Amino acid sequence: KSALFGVSLSLIMLPASAHYNGWKFPPSVRMQEVSGLNFGTIAPDLHASGVVQVRANRNGFSRCGHPLLCLEGGSRGLFRISSSRTRFIRIDVSDEAVLTNHLGDQMYVGDFRVRGPRLVRRNRPELIAVGASLLVGAQQPPGHYRGTYEITISYE
Repeated sequence: KSALFGVSLSLIMLPASAHYNGWKFPPSVRMQEVSGLNFGTIAPDLHASGVVQVRANRNGFSRCGHPLLCLEGGSRGLFRISSSRTRFIRIDVSDEAVLTNHLGDQMYVGDFRVRGPRLVRRNRPELIAVGASLLVGAQQPPGHYRGTYEITISYE
């Protein structure tokens, strides 16, 4: 069996804010967003593109590659998963996602990474962490960029 979840991700190119969209869950497996995947507030370079990476590891902080300037750090996406029965699970995430601002300007997110359990015990919630990389173009237009990615949880 599988359950597909659509999850929002957010980026702000000055000023900072976050975005979240809800989704429905199958009855035997539940997932709740604890905090959304957020790339923070970034000042782009005038002449060169760069990459912002949010790690899925314990600290989950963002890192701006040269020549970008991270003014407010991002954070990994955290989700709480629980089940009414003990289940082996497999977590898959989108290959890529697109962030778009209100004018239609776009940025691309890829290299999604997931950290989480392979086993969810009955009535014992576990945490899943999601990180990714964002490609920021030279002279990227300002705005609040939003997008979605998908998490699929397969279980036995």
